[in-house]
Amino acid sequence: MFAGNLLKIAFLRGKHMKKILLVLTCIALQAVLVSQADAADPKKGRRIYNQYCISCHGSEGQGDGDRAKNEQLDPRPRVHANGDYMNMIPSMRFFRVIKFGGKAMNFSHIMPQWQHILSDEQIIDVIAHIRSLAIPAYDPKLVRGCMIPVPESERQGPIKR
Repeated sequence: MFAGNLLKIAFLRGKHMKKILLVLTCIALQAVLVSQADAADPKKGRRIYNQYCISCHGSEGQGDGDRAKNEQLDPRPRVHANGDYMNMIPSMRFFRVIKFGGKAMNFSHIMPQWQHILSDEQIIDVIAHIRSLAIPAYDPKLVRGCMIPVPESERQGPIKR
């Protein structure tokens, strides 16, 4: 009986090892992000955001940057100022979307990956700035897990000129 259980565990471990490693990696990265979030600098993040992000997301995070307007991006860029939605998003999700791009996260292919341009510390600073744009203001107690309803109404179709 004991040997049979060991065989089942070994089989399940082999079958689900990638999932287990992914979950453990996410937990470890989340712990790093939480500890680094305390050291994040939203002022540095604003400078980076102004350099790389405002063309799509706009200076106030309304998703109305010049590129979003002129190129009629569809879907529209995410509205970072929508605190009702953005405050629910875990920092790890922000980190992965910024680092690896929208397509890698099953979001819009228009969102580029920044892993070759921004360091992890810079991405964390950008997240701190994005958090500062939220209305209502960011409250860490509101952060949820993965199942977050997406406010599609703010992203449907290109911005009307």
